[in-house]
Amino acid sequence: MHLANITYDIDLPFQISLSDAEDVVHCLEKVRVIPNKRLVCRGSWRGADVFIKFFTATKTAYRDFQREVAGSDGLKQHNISTAQRVYQGVLTEQRAYLVIYRSIQPALDLDDAWQAATENQRHDLLCKLTRVVAQHHLEGLSQQDMHLRNFIISEEVIYTLDAADIRMRKAGLNKRESFANLIQLFALISPVHDCLIRQALTLYIQIRGWRSSDSQCDAFMIEVEKNRQIKKEKYLRKVFRESSAFVSRRSLREFTVCDRLLDGQDLRQLLNNPDARMEKGEIIKQGNTCTIASVTSDVGKLIIKRYNVKGYRHALRRAFARTRAAISWSNAHRLQLYQISAAHPVALLERCFGPVHFQSYLVMGEVTGPTCWEFFRDPGIAMEDKRNVAGAIGELFKRLVFHKISHGDMKASNFVIHDNQPVLLDLDAMREHM
Repeated sequence: MHLANITYDIDLPFQISLSDAEDVVHCLEKVRVIPNKRLVCRGSWRGADVFIKFFTATKTAYRDFQREVAGSDGLKQHNISTAQRVYQGVLTEQRAYLVIYRSIQPALDLDDAWQAATENQRHDLLCKLTRVVAQHHLEGLSQQDMHLRNFIISEEVIYTLDAADIRMRKAGLNKRESFANLIQLFALISPVHDCLIRQALTLYIQIRGWRSSDSQCDAFMIEVEKNRQIKKEKYLRKVFRESSAFVSRRSLREFTVCDRLLDGQDLRQLLNNPDARMEKGEIIKQGNTCTIASVTSDVGKLIIKRYNVKGYRHALRRAFARTRAAISWSNAHRLQLYQISAAHPVALLERCFGPVHFQSYLVMGEVTGPTCWEFFRDPGIAMEDKRNVAGAIGELFKRLVFHKISHGDMKASNFVIHDNQPVLLDLDAMREHM
């Protein structure tokens, strides 16, 4: 195993010898990969559960290693809860540096904790996080990569992680710097919870001993929304390129992108010849504009939607436009971002010649259950269940309206009721209105 060649598909487990052949750290599970630059793993060392950070053979490896150690020391010096650093060193043969932290157990990162929390629990969680960030700012510390996954909670204590991105100064941050850093954090939270953000902002201002005003809060929330839009557009560009979440391949005649967690030999074979797999599957719809089939795969039942070319004029009109499969792929991830239920996007395939598109395919996870039309017409379903589902559909519409989204083909068959929850389908014509 040579750490200078880290890729997203790095093979684990592996082990690395430290000071001598008997002092071995076992890397069992990857947490984060930045190809040829950084690897974070869960593992074990000297009988303890640990997290291992490798900084590999790049021009910035030593600088990043130094920042990690300095950031960890800075957090400890200012009595800010963080993981205990138990080892740091250089791997000469590997041309890499590493830092080992003792694992904090039990623990949950704040993103997962937020998703699982009730509204009251979210209020408490955000207030706790706000106090931690205020402590950072008072001590002259700022987290450059503000993200909920850079904080974990264990036994009601919030710990700060990712010390390499901690920047330190001798004096506390001023109001402009503090608000800019806080905006980065609050922009990660859905606007559905803006009321909680306003309360957290008021708490932060009280901790800093500043005067608060409605106009100041309003201006702050405007900046939060601007930052959300920037983050959203950045994310929706990211779903089309190689990253820790997606596998992307491009050639002169083809472009594919798929969910990295589902990437495998069977899915690659499907994308090499989707038509053959569709012929073996169950045809759900055979239309002029699209053909839809249900197929089996190693990752479960999938839906393949092929967007058909109706003729010469249609092909010419669509040749240089964004394909409908790409629009649906982007919209599916947009809904995921807004936590609106939709079929899971698995893969996108575009056949092309350079910038000219000929045909496109969208692969989605199959959602089982009756359509909205079938569900409400079924006499065997209890009226109470129908009322609950009707309420859930109303909530889904509220979220669409809140995020200024129009579906474009709102009919009962585009809702599937799965586990008594509505799931939105057919996202080709969906639009977000700014």
